[in-house]
Amino acid sequence: TGLSMYLLGVLAALSFNVLSDFKIVGMTFFDLFDKSTSQLFLPLGGLLIALFFGWVLGPKAVTQVLGTKHPRLSQGLLWSVRVIAPFAVFIILVSELL
Repeated sequence: TGLSMYLLGVLAALSFNVLSDFKIVGMTFFDLFDKSTSQLFLPLGGLLIALFFGWVLGPKAVTQVLGTKHPRLSQGLLWSVRVIAPFAVFIILVSELL
């Protein structure tokens, strides 16, 4: 893993100098890594985190995060993490890809 990250980092660094004329889909390595990270991997990570927190960890984690046992507040946060957050992040992800 470390070697692959090193090689990808070298490609990104060289895209400002030696590899500046080498383009994939009209972008240098640095531009390709930047675009894929900011428009694909960050929203996808946010979507997966929201789904994991809401559906896998569930109500017990929500109660721990809030530090209170107030049921309406816990249910509201749980519903927003399960429904609203994944939907909103999915809309952002689709809009970035189109």
